[in-house]
Amino acid sequence: MTAFGVVILQACSCLGFGAITLRALDIQKELPIQEQWTWSFAIGFGLLGWLLFFFGVAAWFSTIPLLIVLGLGACGIFLLFPRATPVHSASVPEKYTIWDWLLLAAILFAALFDLLEGLSPPADGDTLAYHFTHPKNFLAAGKLEFMPRAGDGALPLLVHMTYVPVLGLGGEHALTLWVMLSGWAAMALFYTLARRFLNSRWSLAMTLIFMTTPAVLYGAGSGQVEIRNALFVMITAFAIAQALKTNQLRYAVLAGIAAGFFMGAKYLGLLFVAAGGFVILAQRRWFVHGFVFSVAAVVAGGQWYAWNYIHTGDPVFPLLYGILDYLNPDLWNATYQQLFKEMLAMERGVPVNIYWFFAYPFAATFGLYDTFESGRTGMGPFVLLTLPFTFFGLWRFRTHIARNPLLPLAAIAALYYLLWFFTGSSQRVRHLLPIYPLILLCLSAAAHCWASEVGQLKLLAGTVLLTCLVQLAGQAVFGVSYARHFLTDETREAFHHRTVSDYTPVLWVNRNLSKTDIIYTEMRQLIFLFDVPVYYGHPLVDTYIDTHSTVDNPAKLFQQFKAQNISHLLVKGALPKPGHHDSAKSKGYHLWRVLYLNGCLELTKTLKGHSFGSRTLRTFTTSVKYHILKLESPACLKNNNRK
Repeated sequence: MTAFGVVILQACSCLGFGAITLRALDIQKELPIQEQWTWSFAIGFGLLGWLLFFFGVAAWFSTIPLLIVLGLGACGIFLLFPRATPVHSASVPEKYTIWDWLLLAAILFAALFDLLEGLSPPADGDTLAYHFTHPKNFLAAGKLEFMPRAGDGALPLLVHMTYVPVLGLGGEHALTLWVMLSGWAAMALFYTLARRFLNSRWSLAMTLIFMTTPAVLYGAGSGQVEIRNALFVMITAFAIAQALKTNQLRYAVLAGIAAGFFMGAKYLGLLFVAAGGFVILAQRRWFVHGFVFSVAAVVAGGQWYAWNYIHTGDPVFPLLYGILDYLNPDLWNATYQQLFKEMLAMERGVPVNIYWFFAYPFAATFGLYDTFESGRTGMGPFVLLTLPFTFFGLWRFRTHIARNPLLPLAAIAALYYLLWFFTGSSQRVRHLLPIYPLILLCLSAAAHCWASEVGQLKLLAGTVLLTCLVQLAGQAVFGVSYARHFLTDETREAFHHRTVSDYTPVLWVNRNLSKTDIIYTEMRQLIFLFDVPVYYGHPLVDTYIDTHSTVDNPAKLFQQFKAQNISHLLVKGALPKPGHHDSAKSKGYHLWRVLYLNGCLELTKTLKGHSFGSRTLRTFTTSVKYHILKLESPACLKNNNRK
């Protein structure tokens, strides 16, 4: 099948699975037609990922089973075509003005850059390191395999399961188109939900702001899961709001399913389930609603935690090390647990206290700390620009807040932020992206109500215009690289040479090593691009090849390489020279230098290339030498003295 055909089939499958779920819960008839489509895709997206976990466990990651599951889901799309005219819609249709058409044009402009990214090869570092690599490895094995690596291996991978069919049936091109389409789905869902509270013009404006938010630009066209988790967050929040409003149990079930999908896609989903659970308890039928919400969440997202527990003894490996007994004592140890805690501490740029709880949004917006990564993955200026309008609106309509239908959404977002901050999670601002649609909708609705009341819509519109111009300019800069690839005859290899740091060795390795070789590297951004098996080494998250900074046993390291069937190493920098011993470069990962001097590693090839900090701006570019080293016979260990 062609890449476009596979993507269309999988999109229809998600729509179908979602429509079946909504029909089974008797919810579909209560939604306007546009929401039936957007809700169906979001729910079906999660349900497809949920189903494919069991296909992977059963070793059914092959063409026929994948086509069957997609075909079965696609059959349900016919439920979205009404046999009669819909009885209601979210709002009365409005006549578009010149401003509406300008907003639509801006959205299409932003979508064009998204499309260019979708038509280009993947280039994001995390995506190449594991978001796309895990599905590639699962397809090569034909099944789901446990990865005993903390941080990016033993994780909830529900979203990643949706990458398996498109990659397996349509290749890399289908995969990049799929992440583009699923990113657009979040925008479409946001717009249809915003129409419940805002007119078409302001709904379009908020959608444009959401669509061009730096964190969205960074992650929507890549394998990053945050924007796709936003699908589950929006469904959960609105289902909880309906459960509180109607006391209908079916909405509590739907909310639990969607929250469970978030839980099955990222550990932070556990915090979101807790936040949603607290809010759904605020009603007369709190016990039964809370119970079914919890059960549905566990069923929808608990399988990955069971998977971790079965293989390690820790459902959130390695967070409960020392509390639970591990099944394999070699899998983790106290040294690595301490190193892992130190690594997590480095993810926090400011102390966890009350002051920074309130100050963090401002510091993150202005990019005051590099740890937040808000310069390229932030939330943009709109929230801060509209805060005065929002505060005035909240004060002006304070007597109506308790009855406002947006209150449950605001409560869920606030509780999630509270739990996220005070549990000491990574303070990278993009981890708040899943709840950003809720924040954007609540704040913009309050600001719009006040501005309309006091005749200040033009002033509010000015903040919208300023935000859109800044963010569209940022997207244009980000998208130039993809436009260049699409509009020229640039090859995939040439694209990766200028967008992927340290890409030079990939071509040589792919041409000269075989499927029976395994190459070890710590250059994570290259893993997906290799056609030969790769062992990714990391000094803080992998104990099987122990390279943390205090290790000082080259013989043990060599034996670990052999135990994992490593045939070659890819390293960079200058090769050590006999007689020039540097103790600072003879421990941990740098023990390869000692092995090289002792004849345990043979130089196979030296290449010259470039390393850089940003694929968009090519900052901090330096010339680098890369070396492919081949492991020799263990006999070299007889000369295991440092030279």
